[in-house]
Amino acid sequence: MDVEDAKFEEKKSPTQYSRLKRFNVIEVCGIKKLVTNTEPFKYFLPAEEIYDIIDAAHISIGHGGRDRLKNETAKKYANITKEMITIYLSMCEVCQRKKSKKKRGLVSKPILHTEMNSRCQVDLIDMQSQEDRGHKFIMVYQDHLTKFVILRPLTSKRATEVAYQLMDIFLTFGAPCILHSDNGREFVNSVIKELASYWPELKLVTGKPRHSQSQGSVERANQDVEKMLASWMHDNKSTNWSNGLKFVQFMKNRAFHSGIKQSPYQAMFGTEPKVGLTTSKFPLEIINGLNNKEELQLAITELNRNFSDNDNAGNQDEQENNDTEEVGEDEDDDDDGENVEQETINHNSKETMILEAREKAHCNLAKQAKRMKTASDESHPPLKVGDNLIIPIPDVDKGKADLRNVIGVVLEVTSEQLYKIGTKSGILNKLYCRSEFDGCEEKFLRQHEVPNVTIALRTAAKNVATGTGQGYARCVCSSGCKNNRCFCKKKGLLCRKKKERRKLSREKQLEKKRIAERIRKAKIASNPALYEKYKEKDRQRYHNKKAADCPTPQYIKSKRGKRLILFKGYTYFEYQNSRGLKRRWICSTHYPKGCRATITMIDDEVIAINDSHNHDPPVKTY
Repeated sequence: MDVEDAKFEEKKSPTQYSRLKRFNVIEVCGIKKLVTNTEPFKYFLPAEEIYDIIDAAHISIGHGGRDRLKNETAKKYANITKEMITIYLSMCEVCQRKKSKKKRGLVSKPILHTEMNSRCQVDLIDMQSQEDRGHKFIMVYQDHLTKFVILRPLTSKRATEVAYQLMDIFLTFGAPCILHSDNGREFVNSVIKELASYWPELKLVTGKPRHSQSQGSVERANQDVEKMLASWMHDNKSTNWSNGLKFVQFMKNRAFHSGIKQSPYQAMFGTEPKVGLTTSKFPLEIINGLNNKEELQLAITELNRNFSDNDNAGNQDEQENNDTEEVGEDEDDDDDGENVEQETINHNSKETMILEAREKAHCNLAKQAKRMKTASDESHPPLKVGDNLIIPIPDVDKGKADLRNVIGVVLEVTSEQLYKIGTKSGILNKLYCRSEFDGCEEKFLRQHEVPNVTIALRTAAKNVATGTGQGYARCVCSSGCKNNRCFCKKKGLLCRKKKERRKLSREKQLEKKRIAERIRKAKIASNPALYEKYKEKDRQRYHNKKAADCPTPQYIKSKRGKRLILFKGYTYFEYQNSRGLKRRWICSTHYPKGCRATITMIDDEVIAINDSHNHDPPVKTY
């Protein structure tokens, strides 16, 4: 290798000095590896190994995106570029299937905190459509500063169960000053009451519920959890998502977070997570070849010796090239050495590392908030009073052939940058933020043209629509459409009340017929003379020639224990809706497929037979 040749060359060229400054070669257990000449060092991979390394790192972080995968591979390898990662992600089927549609948003006031547990957010992911052994929800708990996530499976979203899981988290990491949730005031208050019953000393302040702008962090975490969970289930060929929550939690916390520029695990504990020898400095070939403690100790010794030799060689080269270097001697070398050593020990202390990681997270979050606010202001420029705008109409409030937007004018701008909007039909009954509309350069509507009435957006859309203003028009009357002033009667719609009465009347008539038939059968069975009369009447009515010489039917039982009739190799079962004293038996194998063969009986006497089957007898013998 060129690096090895340059290392042992007596007279080195400028190119060789440049290579020695950037690269180094180490040998561990007989295997030579090209590494960077920095601390900590990183490996240079050959082309045939790059795909396998990227694939393993991609799966370990739960099929994360480009930035997370780049940070994961950069911990150990130096020549994996963003272009390589982009090409790999374009070939990953799971990543292509879990892509989400990009949406534009607005940042009004970013939330920033400087301490862990200042604000924590909790939310629920609905998994009822994919229930796993009674678990129907996932509770996501996230610290706002460190972005550290804790996941818990829930069987329901009752306050008792949510409070129990929160209490378990609080007793491990401590309780936050503010517990933020968007699950509604009643749900939050009931959870707080349950927590107070478990822990009377606990005092919490809840954030504003149902406020999506302040809940964006945990909502983004929900998306990552769902995607990582889907990837874990796909990779492990398992539908038991509750078993994978712990793995997904670790994947999420060890993955690089673009907001804090580090992993949540490092921001919480001040160090990167350890996963055995795979997170050590040993190459993969060495790790796979280690079988006992002695081999591991030998590899560590050789690795340390390589570093000490490299440091000595680097110092010698530096001394040869720097002829004009000034060397000074300090009289207090011993004192300075002790001070430097003491400062190094303090700097590397665990507490200092944790504080530095959280301070770094806070600074990066502040930078991210500033970038988001700037981008938001550029994409959604503020409007002034009198400016025109267009508001999109929801699909449920317009017909297929109606226009998509309503033109409005800004009537008032609040201190929180919320807009009061008027239309040709009146003033809209809610305030809008800048992400909910787009500005217009032309003046289609003036302030004085807005009527002084408060209406909903649906009403405004209906007034400007050419049709009904809705995708589906139905009766909403409660009076039964009795007069000509009723909207339903004008439009020719069938009244909802009339529909209900018709439906109820049909059901009542069928129920009356069933009750009358039961009463008639009971009367006939209680009177022997009447029973014989109706029996003879049914025999004369349904009797045919085929039943004249018919033998006594043979009764058998099916696998489920039901009674069947076996006749000429075909089986029949009793039809439940038979009227009168007769009992009809129909083909038990092909009746749903159109076979109309029947046997009609009264008191075990065959009075009519229709044995025209549309199929051969079943192969099964009884």
